[in-house]
Amino acid sequence: MTNRALWTVMQETNLRAGSRSDELPLLSVSMTKGVVRFEDLHPDRVARADSFENYKTVEPGDIVLNRMSATSGAVGVAHEAGIVSPDYATFRPHDTEDSEYVSRLIGSRDFVDTKMRPLLRGIGVGSEGGVRTPRVNSSDLLGVKTWIPPLETQRRIADYLDKEISEMDALIEEFEGLISSLESRRGVYLQSKFDPAITGDASMKMGTFAQISLGKTFQGEPNEGQDNAFPVNYVRAANIQPHGQLVLDEQTMYATQDEVDKYTLNAGDVVIVEGGAGFGRSLTLQEDLPGWIFQNHVIRMVPRSGWLGEFLDYTIRAHLYSGYIELQTVGATIPGLSSERAANLPVAFIPPEEQHKRVTEAREELSRMGALIEESTRLIENLKARKTALITEVVTGRKEV
Repeated sequence: MTNRALWTVMQETNLRAGSRSDELPLLSVSMTKGVVRFEDLHPDRVARADSFENYKTVEPGDIVLNRMSATSGAVGVAHEAGIVSPDYATFRPHDTEDSEYVSRLIGSRDFVDTKMRPLLRGIGVGSEGGVRTPRVNSSDLLGVKTWIPPLETQRRIADYLDKEISEMDALIEEFEGLISSLESRRGVYLQSKFDPAITGDASMKMGTFAQISLGKTFQGEPNEGQDNAFPVNYVRAANIQPHGQLVLDEQTMYATQDEVDKYTLNAGDVVIVEGGAGFGRSLTLQEDLPGWIFQNHVIRMVPRSGWLGEFLDYTIRAHLYSGYIELQTVGATIPGLSSERAANLPVAFIPPEEQHKRVTEAREELSRMGALIEESTRLIENLKARKTALITEVVTGRKEV
């Protein structure tokens, strides 16, 4: 094996766009897609800069490294002329080297962990000894010595990885498409069973069949002269995750025993996110939460006699998927699902037996879809791990191709 410094493999280019900035496309580096057009990577974003004249130019075959995400493998090869952020590092391999191989090498997990990470520089030191706003200096990277095979071997490795990785990426894309389809089907299914506008059932306002209230405003310490308050755990908006997942973490606020009794949470209660990015998310508590209360950004819905919490919950989820809940916030200064809006949501007016039947069927169907999504997610993670391991094995010469 031949170990060489990277400065013998490539040189840094630091060419500024100047007047060419208007005619060249803006490129970006993706950890999964390599170097692509900014507009393709971020179709919903607009590149913001007073001027792009100071941006760097790259030519086909140049290597582009996001210095702030270097340890995440954010490196790739440009396949067209373009401009990139001035904070990126750009390199041009010598004619005796293969760009695709060198890029794969620099982005491989072994290289990142053993060569790149020790080069990190930044402002301050965070927990666990890591630097803040870390980045890699080009001169430090070019000084790294590593195994560099002959050009013929580099090309053979690059061709092999292109074939193997493209097959894995195709499988990943297929599983991601399946997950997306299942996510959509989950929402459509809920609408078909619980949205009265689709089921054709007579409907009434949800507040007719449930007691609806907001939780306690956060209190970080006892009020002056208040000697009967004590710390209690509370459910906050972040604990209510998509698809009815409750993820608890122990965070406390001060409350009196009267408040604990007032804001108690029991099995069958429905809790809903009132505001913020996840407003409208809901779930049904499967067990009592003794000693827990809920914060004022969470709505509690206690079903009245003859009504199932899960039936109300699935109805809320159907409205969330359809966009009905978001529609109710149009014109609001701060979008959110207030307790008043929650009380006005339409719910099918059907007997308990029919509620139970639909809820039981929904549990089974959603569980089946959830299992498929979970399995597909696991397979995707396995494929990504295999990709990472394969690249490292091949570019380091541990696996011959």
